[in-house]
Formats: sequence, structure tokens, C-alpha cells
Amino acid sequence: MLSPAEWDRLAEVLAELAAAGLAIVLITHKLGEIAAVADRCTVVRGGRVVDTVEVGTTLPEELARMMVGRDVVLRTERPVVQPGPVVLDVDGLTLARYRGDRDLGPVDLRVRGGEVLGIAGVEGNGQSELADLVAGVRTATAGTVTVTARTGGGPGRTGTIAEDRHSDGLALPLSVTDNLMMRAIGEPAFSRAGVLRPGRIRRHCADLVARFDVRTTGLDTPVASLSGGNQQKIVLAREMHGEPDLLVAAQPTRGLDVGAIEFVHAQINAHKTAGGATLLVSAELDEIFALSDRIAVMSSGRVVAVLDAADATRDRIGELMAAGAEGATP
Repeated sequence: MLSPAEWDRLAEVLAELAAAGLAIVLITHKLGEIAAVADRCTVVRGGRVVDTVEVGTTLPEELARMMVGRDVVLRTERPVVQPGPVVLDVDGLTLARYRGDRDLGPVDLRVRGGEVLGIAGVEGNGQSELADLVAGVRTATAGTVTVTARTGGGPGRTGTIAEDRHSDGLALPLSVTDNLMMRAIGEPAFSRAGVLRPGRIRRHCADLVARFDVRTTGLDTPVASLSGGNQQKIVLAREMHGEPDLLVAAQPTRGLDVGAIEFVHAQINAHKTAGGATLLVSAELDEIFALSDRIAVMSSGRVVAVLDAADATRDRIGELMAAGAEGATP
């Protein structure tokens, strides 16, 4: 996971090697990388070769169609929403020695309802730890995280898209039903006096599978047998149930094809439009720019700048990611 400047340098090296007569095979799902360095592109879908095309004469939309098997919206339109009350308030958040002798923070951030705050940075600079602290899966050394209901009163509910869906987001050997019900199993609609209500559970899961377009042979199918995109849809369906006030989305499209990316982005935008707040952590700058209203840049465990998306450029974000020299008021 490279900063824009590091990727540009890698692209230069690949071009130099090709000019020197080497043959290079680049395996990637990122259309921008293909366009930047490749002469030809072989598209593989479902374990079979779809076609091999000349990159210079093939539109990105055509490549995406071959990858997914249908037309795909490549450019996400960010909805304009009037921000509501503060949903996430992070005050002085600190994690001692999160990486060797390096501390995380102190971090101060606020995210309002109807707003997406993107967290950008080269991996290893504290973004993952920040997401874990906000989601409550790590304990801070100091500072507080307060989540308030989007209506502005009372405690709010948090949904989490874990950075690693295999180790933290799903129980792979268990069924689709088991994974969908992990957070909701104690709700009165699905259990009474400690006794499960299997009919209601299956109807609820069937509804989520249909709404989130999960491609599965059945509710009893082990999640391990599903594609990465369908696994992520199960995570989304489970975490979005009950309309959380805050969504912590850590690397929500990592390893997904362009079709699944389109679906995940649509869900994040729908959450925003409904008045929810989103903390988006992503190593993909294109994703940060596509979804975020404001962008916080992290370097060496600290937030070094918070910029309005309208004022941010890739070069500026890249400079801050690499140098981390300047700061701004969150």
C-alpha cells in the first residue's frame, strides 16, 4: 500500500525495466494501475480468461464490464447532505507504543451526521489503530470516544466494517445465518426468554440476503465458500441492520472487484444520506476522494491535517502522507 509518490516511482521503475527488455506481469484489480503501466490486459473472471485487449485502445468501462459481467459505475457521485449534530467526538485519544516506541495520538476528531470523514495515510501510521479504538475493539491509554445518536440525544450505535473481514469480520466456518445474526441474536424479535425463534431468524436473514444481493446457495452455506464480495456484503448487511448512527469503515473495498466496490460505495452513501456519520479508513486515495466530505491525513501516529474535500488535491494529500510536517485544526 503505497503513497501516490511511491506508486509513481514504482511505475517509473516498471517502465524502465520494460524498456530494458524485461517482460513484466502485473496482477491487480486497480484499473488505474493497469492504465498507467500496462500494454495489454488479460481479464480473468470466475477462473476463466474473458479476453486479452490492448490497454491503449480499451476504455476503463469496457475493462470493468469484462471483469464483472455487467456495466459498472466507476465514478461515485458524492451526495450533498446538510451535516447534522456531532455523532462521533474523539478527544485526546492516545494509544501508547502502538508500533514499537511510537505512540498514537493524541487525536481529536469530530464527525457529524450526514458526513463522511476520510482517514488517509500510508499504512502503518496509526489509521488501523484509530479505527479499532473508535470501534471499541482496543482500549485507549488516554482520551475518550463518544458516539451520540444522530438525532442529537442519547448514546448512539456503531456499526463496524473490520479491516480484515476474514479474521475480524466473519466466522468463516459458520453459516450465512450465523454470521448475519451475530449482533442481533439477543433482540426480542429473534429470541424470547433465551429461546431462539428460528422462523423469524430465517425470514430476517433471507430478507438481508435479498436486500444486499448476497449470492449464496442457501442460508446454511458456510461463509468461507462465498466470494470476497459476497462475504463483504454479509458484513455490511449485519452491521447496517438497525441503522447505526456511526459507521466505522476500515478498508471496506480491499480485495474486491469493481462491481463489489460499486455496491459498497452505494451503501456508504445511503448511510450518509439517511443522516448517519461515517469514519472511513482507506489506503485507496480514489476511494477517499470519492466518498469523503473532509479528509484527515495521518502520519507517524498523528493527524497532521484535516482538509475539506473540495480543497484537497492528490498531490497535497500525498505530500502530507509522506512528510506529515504540517497540521490543521480538526
